[in-house]
Amino acid sequence: MIRKTVFIRRDGKSIRSTSTPHNSYPIADSRYRIVLLYRRLYRHYGPQHWWPADTAWEMMVGAILTQNTAWTNVEKAIAALKRTDALSVHAIAHMPCKHLEKLIRSSGYFRQKARRLQEFARAILNDHALRRNLMPSSRRKPGSRGIFGLGPGFHRGDVKTMRDRLLSFNGVGPETADSILLYAGGYPTFVVDAYTRRIGQRLGLFKTNDYDEIQEYFHQRCRGGRLAARACQYNEFHALLVRLAKEICTKRHPRCAVCPVRDICKFGMKPSPALRAPSPASPRERAGPCLLPALAGRRWPKAG
Repeated sequence: MIRKTVFIRRDGKSIRSTSTPHNSYPIADSRYRIVLLYRRLYRHYGPQHWWPADTAWEMMVGAILTQNTAWTNVEKAIAALKRTDALSVHAIAHMPCKHLEKLIRSSGYFRQKARRLQEFARAILNDHALRRNLMPSSRRKPGSRGIFGLGPGFHRGDVKTMRDRLLSFNGVGPETADSILLYAGGYPTFVVDAYTRRIGQRLGLFKTNDYDEIQEYFHQRCRGGRLAARACQYNEFHALLVRLAKEICTKRHPRCAVCPVRDICKFGMKPSPALRAPSPASPRERAGPCLLPALAGRRWPKAG
């Protein structure tokens, strides 16, 4: 029996062949699985234009406020700051903390986040190197999105030095620091979050939960798999993974049948439909079929 190997083409399609086709790569190589993952998602969803903000400072405010909450709550907080002209670095650094807490209340943990925002804003004002490397002077046109620190003449510091400086702030962890470096500063660093872990583990790319190990995995595979290790590429890749995790590869009931990368996913190809069954549509269905006849025939006492 002749054994065929699965290859991927440059356009993201997978094919089976006994020999290496032209412009194709073996799918068993993890570097090329990363390439296939990116190209499939990009073809399926298109460009995401993330991060949604008008200035680099607004992006950094959003990165701090989005901790432990949904993005919709962050949007409400940022809208409240804009309505009162309190979104600038100077306004947040000098306003009373109680007033800032009231404006960002919708983001949750508003007392902690207010203190962190003010500490970070004051550091931006007092640290010229931090401000120069994270806040380009140019402002976007309303409605435009993407990465800020990519313009000509943009001053750039060492990635590790800038990352260590951000991690020194209270409440700024690896994910928040890398988000600020990538989206505000335009540094080529991959952001790892719960969505990245979930998709990577289900695909069989890695088993670890360690942040640094997963980040290094993507850095190495993107460089070695002919996927340009640039900030714009990391930006798009991370945004595509987030959208896949929110819409299809959900935590409890993933929709594997419509997943664009199911054929390269170990979890999606498992013969276990119970893991991917949709949740019951109503509380009566959750109670189980054996209880339905009893509930239907029972007489309930009238109120009062």
